[in-house]
Amino acid sequence: MFFLEINNGIMFIVRKDDEMNKLYVAIIGYGMAGRLFHLPPLLGNPMYVVKYIMTNNEQTIQELKSNYPSIEIIHQIEEALTDQKIDLMVIATPNDVHYAYTEMSLLAGKHVVCEKPFVESLQQANFLFELAARQKKILRVFHNRQYDGDILTIHELIKQNPFGRIFSMTARFDFYSPQVQPRWRERPGVMPGKFYDLAPHLIDHVIRLFGLPKSLQMKTYKDREGALVDDHFEMEMYYEGLTCYLGAGQLFRNPLPRFQIDGTNASYYKYGFDQPDVNYLDIGDSYQSSGLRSELYTSQHEKVNIPILIGKHYLFYDKLAKDIQNNITQDSDKSYALKVVGLMEIAKKSDQINQIIEIPQSFQKL
Repeated sequence: MFFLEINNGIMFIVRKDDEMNKLYVAIIGYGMAGRLFHLPPLLGNPMYVVKYIMTNNEQTIQELKSNYPSIEIIHQIEEALTDQKIDLMVIATPNDVHYAYTEMSLLAGKHVVCEKPFVESLQQANFLFELAARQKKILRVFHNRQYDGDILTIHELIKQNPFGRIFSMTARFDFYSPQVQPRWRERPGVMPGKFYDLAPHLIDHVIRLFGLPKSLQMKTYKDREGALVDDHFEMEMYYEGLTCYLGAGQLFRNPLPRFQIDGTNASYYKYGFDQPDVNYLDIGDSYQSSGLRSELYTSQHEKVNIPILIGKHYLFYDKLAKDIQNNITQDSDKSYALKVVGLMEIAKKSDQINQIIEIPQSFQKL
């Protein structure tokens, strides 16, 4: 498109493409998270242009060149940090560089999305969010599972309140994967193992529904032969009159319910993982045709089948683009991200000392 501009009394014809308003993105790391959870919604959103992907895997490089020839492959994060055109850094690397790469990106004047688990300590998380505020940039932790269809369905169900007083909730990620794999998540290092991998999702679910607990207890296990890090955890979060049971394991041949909610008037059970697992199309309130069990029991023998919403994972990057455009750097995502890191830090201590630990009152201010 062409516009007239006047500068010092001289009229110019200036071309202003829609590209000028787009957000240019560098995806740092291209494993499962980059491939499945970041690149598709970014490519599907007209507000973003993915300029760079950082990877050093030769097979991945060839696949990217074949499938996405317009995306440039880089090998070092500095190549993106020094490009003034890059607005957003997506940190989808192994966990050991989350802190360093987030700090480097903010110092370079970029907005940042960082994969979970974010960082090891609340002190580190606070520092990075404070740095983002000083830099006047947005920092978001990628809690994309808040947009899963089943948890969206549960939020709606709790609003309708068929349960009476809820006294128990269970949320799980169980699999049957008996062989230890030669992957970084299954080797000793920074934030390895199943607890760091999946607890962020489950804790985020619970605190969005019920707020902070009064105390918690967590225990990790190495169930599989040859396991070098935890492949199973069980965690309990204690509220006044309510206990939330969280867990994940890799030797569950007949998995427990994905979600279970029990109240004085009704119970809800949902089995299996959403189909589709993620959805990046805005199709409104549509329902899965997966046939997964999603049942509300009002007595021992009376049940109602509850339709499961299709997920709305596109909302994460939709919301981020609007916030960047409107210069909104503070919202509830920061509070939840800090609380998840703080609760996980306490949970690790609980695992070490094998005790229930009370949550500090200071967490209410996060």
